[in-house]
Amino acid sequence: ITLFYSRSPKNPEQKIIKRVIALEGDIVKTIGHKNRYVKVPRGHIWVEGDHHGHSFDSNSFGPVSHLVSCY
Repeated sequence: ITLFYSRSPKNPEQKIIKRVIALEGDIVKTIGHKNRYVKVPRGHIWVEGDHHGHSFDSNSFGPVSHLVSCY
């Protein structure tokens, strides 16, 4: 399991932790995203929370640059 730790795109004061579901080049079947399937672009990852359909994650804001994560 790989975790993604970053600031929330909705509220930069808040930090989020999500599971990395897919890496660049992978095709993801989404939950509630505007596109049913998404190919993760180069340099990006797809992250999802534990509460499918109720989590603020890539299904809400799309693929995330791998450079955004906090360490």
